[in-house]
Amino acid sequence: MALDLAAEEGFAVTVVPARTSADQVRAFVADEANRSPNLRFHSVIFCSDSTREEETRTALQRLLGDRVELSMEFGGLDDGFLPYRAEEAKKFLIDKTKSLSPDLVFTHSRSDLHQDHRFVSEITYQVLR
Repeated sequence: MALDLAAEEGFAVTVVPARTSADQVRAFVADEANRSPNLRFHSVIFCSDSTREEETRTALQRLLGDRVELSMEFGGLDDGFLPYRAEEAKKFLIDKTKSLSPDLVFTHSRSDLHQDHRFVSEITYQVLR
């Protein structure tokens, strides 16, 4: 299932309340101690630099707490140019998700006006449908 929500907002209102649930949840879209086998979050971030990676890591750790298994993949692609590097971006997504079978997928809205967000939404629907 993929939802047409802003990825971060949709994740926050959906998964954070569930992080204390005993149900098994596997989410795509992304702590070290006291991990729960019931909630795993895998995040794939296409555009990043070292500052953005650290901000993302810190924000997700604060948001998820220490009861969630967190893994993140960073593509290091340039912000604003994803549609022009379509093959590289799609292969990155395929490679980083081929071993996953998520129960829930968060991505950007297909109607997002930012070209990178719209493109990520399109390839997410293609790869993870």
